[in-house]
Amino acid sequence: LLKESFLEKLEREAKLFTKCLISDLTNLGINTSNYFMDHLCFRVDSETSYEVYKSKFSKVATLLIESEIGGRLISTFKLNKALNLGERKIELIELPAPKPGSKYNIGFEHSEFVIPIEFSQLIEAHPNIDFDTKAVNKRHNPELRVKLTGATSAKFHHQSLESVIEKEKQAL
Repeated sequence: LLKESFLEKLEREAKLFTKCLISDLTNLGINTSNYFMDHLCFRVDSETSYEVYKSKFSKVATLLIESEIGGRLISTFKLNKALNLGERKIELIELPAPKPGSKYNIGFEHSEFVIPIEFSQLIEAHPNIDFDTKAVNKRHNPELRVKLTGATSAKFHHQSLESVIEKEKQAL
């Protein structure tokens, strides 16, 4: 039996994660077929795991940026080969170090979508959903979030993470 590579395991886990995430969103009545699935967030449980996974991702992707946000490092990687998730492909993976005092499991936690409508339109179209709106007025890449099964969630933005990173780099 051949040993599964990191990238193969990542793609398998990403397929399962996104299948469940899309199913949860569909069950809530949110159709994401016209939304660009921008990236997936891969959580780790410790600073040590952050360094281990940063090294693993570095072997299959290019580090676009590592920034301190909210008191911890967050790395964003562009995969050398996009993950094939069926109808969607994912090129970007966000890898945040854990927030001090917070518990995370290792694995995918959320996906982010770029939407062509205003947040208010999404909220109005789904009055049954308790959207988390605390980040809709963020200065950089405001977001709307919905909690899903377990610790998973989906976030909605108006800009792709890659374009936000480009603006961030230009400002340096």
